[in-house]
Amino acid sequence: GYNPLGLNDVPAGLSNVVAIACGLVYSLALRENGTVAAWGVGDTNTPAGLSNVVAVACGDGHALALRDDGTVAAWGGNNYGETNVPPVLDNVVAVAGGSSLSVALRGDGTVAAWGYYGATNVPALLDNIVAITAGVSHGLALRGDGTVAAWGNNSYGQATVPVGLSNVVAIAAGSYHSLALRNDGTIVAWGDNYYGQTNQPAGLTFMVDLAAGETYTLVSVENRAPSATPQTVYAARGVDRIITLAGADPENDLLTFKVMTLPATGALYQFASGVRGPVIATAGETVTDPGGRIVFGPPPTGSGTLTLTFQFVANDGQYESSPAIVQINLDVPPQIFTCPASQITSSGALLQGIVNPLWRSTVVWFEWGTTSDLGLL
Repeated sequence: GYNPLGLNDVPAGLSNVVAIACGLVYSLALRENGTVAAWGVGDTNTPAGLSNVVAVACGDGHALALRDDGTVAAWGGNNYGETNVPPVLDNVVAVAGGSSLSVALRGDGTVAAWGYYGATNVPALLDNIVAITAGVSHGLALRGDGTVAAWGNNSYGQATVPVGLSNVVAIAAGSYHSLALRNDGTIVAWGDNYYGQTNQPAGLTFMVDLAAGETYTLVSVENRAPSATPQTVYAARGVDRIITLAGADPENDLLTFKVMTLPATGALYQFASGVRGPVIATAGETVTDPGGRIVFGPPPTGSGTLTLTFQFVANDGQYESSPAIVQINLDVPPQIFTCPASQITSSGALLQGIVNPLWRSTVVWFEWGTTSDLGLL
């Protein structure tokens, strides 16, 4: 990425990193041993003796570190007092940095903020907080009941929480826009939209995480497993039957199919230009046709109705579905449905019927004769 200030020059030998954070012109890394490395410009001089750190956060020009004893260290740019940690601030469990704002969440669910004027005016009686985040000069807090509180600069409506917003499980703040992830996997965005940062792309389905940059939004979409569609087909002995396997994917990913079990008699073949291709000889073979078509070759001889089955799964490139069953009914007699005669006159009547041949060659005709009601028909 952009590197005129050495932002990408990771210190040699840096290892055992368990967390990272990025400011405007510098980066932080938290090592497993509780120490912090910083590189870039401005805020690379971590406080002497800083140790036992369990979390780090960045503003534009300042850095925050949370120690395992619940106290906070801050350093770097201090134009608005963002590194002036309030006296006796303790029992902190999370920290967040805005452009010129610092926010801390205490273990009792209350919030402290310092730095940019106005953004430090945490709403009165704000409690039961489980997560915090900060923009340039506004703060967001997520309550344990799934509602959101906001305060600070509201020049773009970023601190005006949408009415009725609930069931929120995560929050994020950009420079002047705000985001909330609900437990149904949907996102609510509000505030500045000059760059389209609150416009959600069409087709997003179940989102599981979110993040906000200065003027953009990122979400992580869960890839859910596809499903395979069971079906019943009819066939006749001695006549090949093309079967199209089908499934559904919540993210509309392209699906492939595998045959997991084989029918007890007859054979399955890969589809090759409308006819039999290579035989599918073993369970677990992938269907080669992009449309999911295979060919069933029924036994050439025999008599009577026969029911066969095989199983298949759908795969979206990451997950496989549960198996679905294809039932093949061989040589099932045609189904015939007739209706009472209508438009009856002395010389004729309308005869109607429906025939389902069930994949067998079928000849259909009507038979009629003399009845006491109709005379000769």
